[in-house]
Amino acid sequence: MSSPLPEVKGAAAAASTDRRRLVIGRDVPGRPEPAAMTMELHPEDGDRARIVLHRACDTAEERDMAEEGSAMLLDGPTAFVAR
Repeated sequence: MSSPLPEVKGAAAAASTDRRRLVIGRDVPGRPEPAAMTMELHPEDGDRARIVLHRACDTAEERDMAEEGSAMLLDGPTAFVAR
């Protein structure tokens, strides 16, 4: 049995059983349904890990906004690891 994930305003999240993949539903202006974004964690040498984000976008504008949002999403963990 898995523990519940914390609620994130404007997003729904579900973890896969391997604990290396997180699927997040993000609200997109003008869309009735959340857009799915997948974050995968890939262990590398030592204490390092590579984070890969996947998201399908309908337009170039949506892609650009998703890239900007993804960069902001990764700023928090990047700052934490840099300490």
